[in-house]
Order: sequence, then structure tokens, then C-alpha cells
Amino acid sequence: MPRVNRSSLINPDDITIVHAVAKTSRNLFLLGEEFSTNTDHSHRKDWVFSIMEFQCSLMAVDVLDFAVMSNHIHFVLRSRPDVVKQWDNEEVARRWLTLCPRSKKRRLVDGKMVYVPCPPKPARIAALAADVEQIKKIRQQLSSISWWIRLLCQKVAQKANFEDDLSRGISSKADSIRW
Repeated sequence: MPRVNRSSLINPDDITIVHAVAKTSRNLFLLGEEFSTNTDHSHRKDWVFSIMEFQCSLMAVDVLDFAVMSNHIHFVLRSRPDVVKQWDNEEVARRWLTLCPRSKKRRLVDGKMVYVPCPPKPARIAALAADVEQIKKIRQQLSSISWWIRLLCQKVAQKANFEDDLSRGISSKADSIRW
């Protein structure tokens, strides 16, 4: 029997504490030692921690506890919609555009081209802050546990794919990392 969607269990207007698990695709050992191929990806656990810190600085989701295993991550998270309600529209827009940047600059790092997010421009923040319907939606997303996990997994997978040269199409698409 399939699990019930998190969105049908969690009221977005209530402070909620949940235990959540994010598993890697095909149970691959993408965050630790892979014994079958004799590769070690333990350094990726540091990525998880730094991305969690970054997201917690911008979103109204508290990490109460977590454990990063080789092929999955356990979280105890608390949503804080009460905190987001205190932010004005410009603060909501600034946080969202910092969390999900619209533009990136290319830089050469260790012989590889990387894309570094650009900080949001005041005009873009003001334009988003004026869109009342969009701000209402973003307020819910900034305190959503589902969005928090989705963004974390997406960012870790993108970094891992880049590290494995999968994001540039060198390997087959079937081998790319998904959560």
C-alpha cells in the first residue's frame, strides 16, 4: 500500500513536527562508501549539512535532529508558519529569490565551469513583493517541510551529478542521480 502524501497530513497553517526520510534512487550509496565499486562519497555528507544550514537561514523550517546514512537521510523537522506570517512581502520575496535564484554567473573552479547564484536585485524583489497571490503561495512554501526536503535533495543531486560529470551529458541519463 502506498504511503499517504505528506501534504494531506500536514496543515500548512499549523506548527508541525514530523519525522521524514529522503532515500536515494535505487538505494544507491551516494552519501557514503559503495563497497561494490570501492568508491567513497562520504564527503557529500558535508554538502547535506551546509545546504541544510543555508536553507534553515532562509526558510521557516527548524531541523530538530537528523542522521545522514549512506543511502538515505532521516530528519525530525518543525514547520514554522507563524514565523513566516511575521515577515513583510519584501522579506518573503528576498528570502525566496535567494533560496531559488533566477540567475547565475559562470566561474572556473579547479578547471571546471561552475555556476554561482547571483544575489537578487532590488527591482526583482519589489516586483515579486507586489504580486500578492504569488507571495501568498511562497509564504506557504517557505514553511513547508515538503519544499524544504525537495530543495535539499535537488541541490545535493545536482552537485553529485556535476561531480560525476553527469550533468554535462558525459554519462547516460539513466545513470544520473535522483532522489
